Amino acid sequence: MDNFMDKLHGQDERIVSIFRKEEIDDLDTFLQLDDNDFTRLKLTTKMIKIIQRVQREYDQAGHTTTSASCSTTTQLSSSATDPNDNPYQEINLDEIINIDRVFEKTEEGIAVMEALKETTKPNETIIRKVGNILCDCLKSLYGCRPCNFYKNQIAVSLVQSYPITAAESTETPQALWFHPHARGTNRHAGRIHYRMEYLSRKSEERVTKRRRIADQGEDVQLISPAAPEDIDKAESELKFIIPNSQMKSRVIELWNATFKMRH
Repeated sequence: MDNFMDKLHGQDERIVSIFRKEEIDDLDTFLQLDDNDFTRLKLTTKMIKIIQRVQREYDQAGHTTTSASCSTTTQLSSSATDPNDNPYQEINLDEIINIDRVFEKTEEGIAVMEALKETTKPNETIIRKVGNILCDCLKSLYGCRPCNFYKNQIAVSLVQSYPITAAESTETPQALWFHPHARGTNRHAGRIHYRMEYLSRKSEERVTKRRRIADQGEDVQLISPAAPEDIDKAESELKFIIPNSQMKSRVIELWNATFKMRH
């Protein structure tokens, strides 16, 4: 355990528990914690005072660290020489994570992260960029056809890290990004789901069948010949439509029109 964790453990074990969950396990990350992080982590006033006191001890001892943005930008510059390098290779979505770990891997992600911290309601531009970044991460880790478990994991990670990105429905807060069974059994919805389907069709990957996944209930699916060229327009509209009672008939129409492309 790092020395700063020892100091925190001796004063309030709750802080150590939160830090372990959020993977705040190195000194640089600890010293970069600010009021925005304290608010997001829902720390008590006592916890904040303890953390700030330990931070001051390191500052007075002469420990120096760069800001998160500068540090990440430097890492990006050094890795830019390797075109095959995957910036997301250390991300593990087997558990819910702090989504900043994904955003901080690219310059665009850093910009989005800062925008989310400065706004109370993200606009369509930010939402689109968030979706693209999360899908890039999924694609780099699991290919163009990640299982629904990982789509849901990254969506939940996002809304837990940034509640302003959650849907109004408390039952499924990640519904905007991935909504399991939103259109019926095994018929999912959400921006991440639609974009990953789009990327899988645009890629060179062609799967002849898909293995049944017991915990998700996915049936074996066969790939049919390519759909007509004008199907792109319907697919584009379907990709961003939000399913609700008013749009139900239109969603069904678009879904049927693009059926051959998806199966």
